[in-house]
Amino acid sequence: MNESKDIAEAAVIPEFTPPPEDRTWAGRVLTFLNEISGYILFFMMLLITVDVTGRYVFSSPIPGTLEFTEFLIVFVVFFSLAYVQLTKRHICVELVTQRLPGKVGDALAVFVLVIAAVFFALMCWQSWYAGVSAWEYREASDGLVQIPVYPPKLAIPFGSALIAFQMLRDAWKRFQSLIAPG
Repeated sequence: MNESKDIAEAAVIPEFTPPPEDRTWAGRVLTFLNEISGYILFFMMLLITVDVTGRYVFSSPIPGTLEFTEFLIVFVVFFSLAYVQLTKRHICVELVTQRLPGKVGDALAVFVLVIAAVFFALMCWQSWYAGVSAWEYREASDGLVQIPVYPPKLAIPFGSALIAFQMLRDAWKRFQSLIAPG
């Protein structure tokens, strides 16, 4: 009993700090989309709960729940991706960069942000074609309930463009601090 108390006291639980507020138009848009993402996630939770309850209690599941939640998760991910970048909440491994001198580490961070922005810009460009094609052909899911697939396919280039833009914003800020005197 005493040993488990010592372990619990030794556990370090990081304190939650709210993300910094970005009052620019871009920050407000990303915050709004992140909130939409949260509402979608809440709706998915309710839908799955009702579906499971209907299946096991009333033997009557909601048709198309699986397909619908698969499509909604795309919005959850791509509507919140740029906000997570804005608030610096992405996982960051700093094994190498923490040992580099300040300016070298900042230069490497700018380089990595630009490369990542290029990656997401390419992802935006290529996924745009898939979304437009799905729109033109009125592509639908192959499940019990046919759901159009163009909305989630168009959410991917939209979210990719937003995170590419945010990464370029971050790279620019980091670059400005790199070339600033002092």
